[in-house]
Amino acid sequence: MRFKPQYRIVIIYLIFGLLWIYFSDMLIEFIDTSLSIRVLQNIKGFIFILTTALLLFFLIRGDVRKLERANREVIRSYEQSMRRWAERILSIERMLSFQDRFLRNP
Repeated sequence: MRFKPQYRIVIIYLIFGLLWIYFSDMLIEFIDTSLSIRVLQNIKGFIFILTTALLLFFLIRGDVRKLERANREVIRSYEQSMRRWAERILSIERMLSFQDRFLRNP
C-alpha cells in the first residue's frame, strides 16, 4: 500500500521518534559514566534533533524530486500537444489558402 507523501513522512517520523525515546532511555540506564543524567539527556536530545532533521531532509527531498520529475513530464506533454495543435492549425491554414486560390483562379 502506498501512502501519500505527507502521511508517509509523518508515520516514519512517529515510528523513529518513539523508537528513539524507548531505546535511548534504555541505553542511558546502562551507561556507567561520570557524566550526569542531565548531560546525557541533553546529548541524547541533540543527537535526536540532528538525526531527525537529516531524516526529514532526505524524505522530503525524495518526494520533491518525484514532484519535479512529474512536473517536467507534464510540461513536456503540454509542449508536445501545443506543437501538434500548431501544426494542425498551420496545415488547415495552408489547405484553406490553397482552396481560396483555387476557387479564385479556376
